[in-house]
Amino acid sequence: MFGRKAKLPTLQELHITQYKTHTSESWITYLNHYLPLLHKEVHSSIQKSQEQQKKYYNKNRKAKEVFAEGDVVWKVKMKDTWKFAEAKFSGPWKVVKVLNEDKSAYKLEDLSVDKRKRNHKEKRFTTANIRDIYRVKSSQY
Repeated sequence: MFGRKAKLPTLQELHITQYKTHTSESWITYLNHYLPLLHKEVHSSIQKSQEQQKKYYNKNRKAKEVFAEGDVVWKVKMKDTWKFAEAKFSGPWKVVKVLNEDKSAYKLEDLSVDKRKRNHKEKRFTTANIRDIYRVKSSQY
């Protein structure tokens, strides 16, 4: 091909191996011996990999913070309502109710008074996920 002659091995250079054949009994014995060893090795390898992946995943994660009813929090504004020059958080909000067993969703009551937008006698409620709220430090409120 492309002007060169292929150099093929001669029959004396070919090394043909004879494969060992097993009887069904010897093959079953072989599998019964080596499969449990192989399963242990695979299981330990998977555990080692999962531990390493968990370490890398948790490296830059903050610890899960659980809020109780009555806690005062800041709520992150959604990307479509937040503008660059404004504050990124709204609030303060008070946790009124935990909405699920996992304690990752909360019902919040607005504690801020904005007379321009609404009647301050009306209470305003919203729901928020745990990743969108941050605890108000006692010095901030």
